[in-house]
Amino acid sequence: FHDCTSLGEVRIPAAVTSVSSSAPFTGCTALTKVTFGSGMTKVPGNICRDMTALTTVVYEEESAITGIGSYAFYNCTSLITVPIPEKVTNVESYAFNKCSALETVSLPEGLTSIGNYAFQDCSSLATVTLPESLTSIGSYAFRDCTSLGEVRIPSGVTNVSSSAPFTGCTALTKVTF
Repeated sequence: FHDCTSLGEVRIPAAVTSVSSSAPFTGCTALTKVTFGSGMTKVPGNICRDMTALTTVVYEEESAITGIGSYAFYNCTSLITVPIPEKVTNVESYAFNKCSALETVSLPEGLTSIGNYAFQDCSSLATVTLPESLTSIGSYAFRDCTSLGEVRIPSGVTNVSSSAPFTGCTALTKVTF
């Protein structure tokens, strides 16, 4: 689908269990909606990378998705909110990096790790809910999230990168443990 500039929506059917992680929709500049079928177990890395018009992500009922791959939504600058399926246990590195319009993220109970730079440069991100199941926060995971005002680190977190996950969060006034 490379460079299909008039493609507006994509629905990945339930029969599809995996998609190449070589950015299959690169150059699809009009793509605003992606629906993931129930057959996929992971949002592949790079699948929505650089989709600057993307505003809507949908997961079909009975979603089996347990992970969000590296660079999956990298630089999706029109994405304001994105649902994270309930079965997701990890958000890999750079997954939502540079999603500058992203305002809120609610991570599901069961999530155990947030990768390096996962939400870096999400400058509109004002609210993030970290689940009690979280055990690891990667390097610069929320770096330069300049609208983030407060964060509560769950008691189960045993690994917080020494590379300051909240560096550059200039509005951050409260961190509780």
